[in-house]
Amino acid sequence: MTVGNRWYLLVNHKNEGRTDIREFTDQTMAVAALNEAEERFTDRRHHGPSNVDVLLVGAPSIDAVKKHYPSYFINGRSRAEKVRQLLNALPVISAG
Repeated sequence: MTVGNRWYLLVNHKNEGRTDIREFTDQTMAVAALNEAEERFTDRRHHGPSNVDVLLVGAPSIDAVKKHYPSYFINGRSRAEKVRQLLNALPVISAG
């Protein structure tokens, strides 16, 4: 990571179709928040399919995070709905 980069903690609540975002400039604090979030949602993970994804990303901006992790920012609740929205967001490339 270069100087000036930020850390973004993404907590994706799949069943609710939303992602909570926390921004950090200090890596140590970001990792501590990641550990806390993982611990908080551990019980849910062990009692069936995970309904929450926790991810820590280093990036220069939230726009960069959204570009590289678009599935965390799609407002669909079902997998099919999210895939449909992601496919619709792809640019059209001509065949010839």
